Amino acid sequence: MNITICFIRHGQTNTNQLKKIQGRIDFPLNDEGRLQAKCAGEYLKRNDPNWDIIYSSPLSRAFETANIIKQELGLNIPIIKDDNFIERDFGDAEGLPVCDEVFKKILNNDFPNIEKNYEIQKRVLNGILNIINTNDKKIIIVAHSHTIKALLTYLDPKRTFKDLIYNCSLNYFYINNIDNINEIDNINNIDIGSSIKPY
Repeated sequence: MNITICFIRHGQTNTNQLKKIQGRIDFPLNDEGRLQAKCAGEYLKRNDPNWDIIYSSPLSRAFETANIIKQELGLNIPIIKDDNFIERDFGDAEGLPVCDEVFKKILNNDFPNIEKNYEIQKRVLNGILNIINTNDKKIIIVAHSHTIKALLTYLDPKRTFKDLIYNCSLNYFYINNIDNINEIDNINNIDIGSSIKPY
């Protein structure tokens, strides 16, 4: 098994621009977000153009990002919506400003109705384990900040959900067997290598 997964965060929305918590509410991309998606697609076309399939969160900001990237790649590949890669349910934190006080409570799962850290980690991991059982070897997943951080924090306990994942950043993971997923290149973070196992 030799599989490459490129996790891409969706492009910017107006809510991102306002620095507010954005969870399951379905905000669209803004013009800057569409440009970011186009640039991500152009980068992949120049540097890593061959992909088998694209998975996307069902939220429109992710799905539109996926479509723009697919258009830039010029590949006839499907885009599959997968609920496992939807953004975190922030519960009562939805819409609050992004600040240290709010993030401290998120890190501690202190908001009512919030999807807890271990819950989103389990959901994202299960989504990955489902798709790596296919015949696809190079997979793009367009998702959200906390979706990507769920995997990163599971792989490396030194990371937290407060770590930055930029809009339309590319985050690569390499899988050589079902028990071992390694990050091999990440625009926002230093490289890690760690074991990952099914729940």
